[in-house]
Amino acid sequence: MTRTKTPSPAACLHEQTVRHHCRALKMPTVAGQFETLAQAAIREGHGHVQYLDALLTAEIEERERKGVVRRIQEAHLPRVKTLAEFDFAAVASVSKAHIMALAEADSWIAQGHNLLAFGPPGVGKTHLLAGVGHALVDR
Repeated sequence: MTRTKTPSPAACLHEQTVRHHCRALKMPTVAGQFETLAQAAIREGHGHVQYLDALLTAEIEERERKGVVRRIQEAHLPRVKTLAEFDFAAVASVSKAHIMALAEADSWIAQGHNLLAFGPPGVGKTHLLAGVGHALVDR
């Protein structure tokens, strides 16, 4: 049977202080992972700089993930419709290359241009525009 080491009162105070600082700095991922990543760093023999790098990388990745979710919610896009799901062969009047270019470059947005789609019902206008929108916010 292995015993788990009970943290000292000083260690508990330091953990509380770190959590308090993380709340003040708005770094919830650091607050939630600093102990786990510290133990992993010790186990793997990483130095303090590698530990700090792993901790900050985790915070950045989580912020990026939440940013994508937030932008999708703010865009009020319909259910996830991606360009990968769209059947370009079914609609001959739609240039796949042109649509993909719109989805990859947001310069037209920065210039204040709109993206409009015209056509009869049922040809995929909403799917295409939602796919472009999702591609732009997922970056």
